[in-house]
Parts: sequence; structure tokens; C-alpha cells
Amino acid sequence: LGLYALRELCGAFGLPCVLASAALTVVLSTLAGKCEGQKAHHEQLAYGHILSRQRALNMLLDNFRPLKLHDWVGRAARPLEEARGQIEGELDKSAFWASLAGLLPALVQPGINMLSCFFLVFVRGERVSFERCVMAAIYIGQVMGAVQSFRGALGGFFEIGAKAGRIEHFLRLPEHRPDS
Repeated sequence: LGLYALRELCGAFGLPCVLASAALTVVLSTLAGKCEGQKAHHEQLAYGHILSRQRALNMLLDNFRPLKLHDWVGRAARPLEEARGQIEGELDKSAFWASLAGLLPALVQPGINMLSCFFLVFVRGERVSFERCVMAAIYIGQVMGAVQSFRGALGGFFEIGAKAGRIEHFLRLPEHRPDS
């Protein structure tokens, strides 16, 4: 269905328009995939900060009586607060990259519509009609379904890589080695 829609777009607006639209789609989809990768990277950094916060909390709980006796609880709790700030910072960055990754694919369809009108008016010298705009929007919607599937697969690929790295790090910890 996507290939049929692409062929119809090529016939209605010309090959240069379809090629420029494909280039725009590839660029924005690639950028969205990179944003997904950055999101996964910052989630992984946040996970590392969560582990360091957990270690600081365990140290605080293990040594609570001596710390309380010498009134050092405030100093011992400082690493917890710092780790919490770092976690929040990384999760904020992750949310930024996630929203950017969601925004870029949403710009593809309006961008292709503008490119189609530009090529129709300035390259081919024709008038833009309502029928052609509606037809282009329908066909572009069909093509975008395939592109969004590809973008989702690319984002999933980057996310799986980040999660596999975390699993590998976890398995390399001394208490999880099979020979111990």
C-alpha cells in the first residue's frame, strides 16, 4: 500500500518532489533515532546514579548509630542529595530527548506537504488545487505509516543496546559471577 501511494505521489508531483521528500524523511527519521539513542544514554546514566545513591543509602543505614552518635548524619546524607540531583538532571535530559524524538517524526508530514506545494508551484509551474492537497495528504499518510514503523524499530534498536549494556554491567558485578 505504501509503494502504491509513493507511485501515485510520483505521478502527481514528480520524481524530484518525491526524492526531496524521501531525503527529508530519512534525515528527520535518522535524527529521531539519534534522539532515542540519547534518551537511552541518559536513562543509563540515571541508572548509574541510582546505583550510587543506593550504595550511599546502604552505607548510611549500616553506620547509622555511630553517625548519629557523632552527629555526622547530615554530612553522610549529602551524597544522597547529590545523587538525587544527578538522577533528576539525567531524567530531565532523557525527557527532553524523548520529546524531541516524538516531535521530529511529526514534522515529516507537514514538511512533505510544503515540499509538494513548492515543487508543484515553483518547479512545475502549476496551480495548487484543493483536490491535489487532499490526495497528497492521504498518500503521504500511507507512506508515513511505513516510515513510523521504521522509526520505532530504529528507536527500539538503540534502546535495546542501552539495556543490554546495563544487563552486561550487572552480570559483571562480583556477586553475580558464576565462579564465585
